[in-house]
Amino acid sequence: MISYLKLKNFRSIIDAEINFSSTRLNVLVGANGSGKSNLVRALDLIGEIQKGDLSSAIATQGGQRSIIPKAIPMKKINSVETQIGYRLELSRPDNYRENLSPPSASHEISFRTRTRNIITINKEIITFYQPLAVAEALSRDNNLKKKVYKKWSRGRDSSLKFIRDIKNDIAIEAKPQFSEANIGGYIHWFGFNFIENLGSQIEQKKDVLFLLNQIIKQSLMSSKKLGPSETLLRFGRGLFSFSTHASIFRDFAQDIKRFDFNVEKLRSDQQPTGEVQLGSLGENLPAAIRWLTKGEEQQIKWERVLLTLQDITPYVYNVRNNLLRSGKEYIEFLETKSGRPVESWDASDGALRSLAILIALESHPVGQTLVIEEPERGLHPWAIRFLFNHIRDAIERRKIQVIITTHSPQVLESVDPSEVFIINRSHNQGTKVVSVADTVSETVISPGDLGRLWVKGLIGGFPQDVEENADN
Repeated sequence: MISYLKLKNFRSIIDAEINFSSTRLNVLVGANGSGKSNLVRALDLIGEIQKGDLSSAIATQGGQRSIIPKAIPMKKINSVETQIGYRLELSRPDNYRENLSPPSASHEISFRTRTRNIITINKEIITFYQPLAVAEALSRDNNLKKKVYKKWSRGRDSSLKFIRDIKNDIAIEAKPQFSEANIGGYIHWFGFNFIENLGSQIEQKKDVLFLLNQIIKQSLMSSKKLGPSETLLRFGRGLFSFSTHASIFRDFAQDIKRFDFNVEKLRSDQQPTGEVQLGSLGENLPAAIRWLTKGEEQQIKWERVLLTLQDITPYVYNVRNNLLRSGKEYIEFLETKSGRPVESWDASDGALRSLAILIALESHPVGQTLVIEEPERGLHPWAIRFLFNHIRDAIERRKIQVIITTHSPQVLESVDPSEVFIINRSHNQGTKVVSVADTVSETVISPGDLGRLWVKGLIGGFPQDVEENADN
């Protein structure tokens, strides 16, 4: 899951950071135009960056001019540096040392537009935390001798940092540094197990150390082929492409997905496709239902979806796919004591959006992050509690992280103050993020009070006069 996000000069955000809740549920609340969606767009960009080219990733956001704060004059855009930094907490492998913090990885990247609108990376850092502990756990799975296992991390923290500067020079910092005592662990982390397989050809550990350094040196030399907007993630495919730790990091970042369901998309009939994942606007809903209703394991997920949907829309007892004569798919809601099904184009907004949200929760990859924009839209306030009961259950069962944007006091009444972040925006400082737990003591907030306090404007996140804001 994503544990930390820092942004500078990104849309309405001049300089802001957020430490996400450890409960895996995070709620962003604020006035219209305060910058909630811009925080979410930054998460979208993180996923696109994993493909290796920053220019292409920014193009999906409308280009460099779209992501620079509008307060900055056009003539100064090329002199403005944008920064994005994030940290992902990764799953513990089997046999991982309990006394150490979980493995994680962070990525920091600073860039600006140079001549001819070419995006140039000024500085980039990727850091992998606990590589030796990860290597220990993986090697134990491979039945290496226990005495080798003990020599690598010795129960202490470790890290590998890859640093790239504006000249495209790349350096590696290891803590602890490469040595005869830990070299086997670093070899396993990089996935260079073929070195160990050389056996008697390498008689001393210092020879292994020399060989590893030579491999790294050759990889660094090849990095000169990187373009000004190509990230270390592309370079890393050569150096740490065999590393399980690095692969998991890229998968976690790439699987961050935002859902902002469009009712018209959910209503429409769609051409059948082999793609089974639900689209970010609601595309592919019939195919996602078809996938969830096949197989024993999937059927259990589908039954959970139906049970919560029945709580939210009591008249509905089932949902199914059907085909038009044109061959396109659409969905039907089956209601109790009703002779005919209700087609998607006649269904209520709340029923369609609830169904899509529940499917997203049950089909998103285990352990990954999904963002849901304003899940309360179209829902009766009473039904929100059923939806959030399902969200918490899915987080617990599937270890997913859920980030939500909202304008609903009922949503705030369904969550803990430590899970809520107030988004404020001022003329001078842009968008700022404040944790409710840092603003108001949890001892003075009774259960269900958070929504009432927000509506009264007592904890921020409400519309403010621009002139008044400019004086703050």
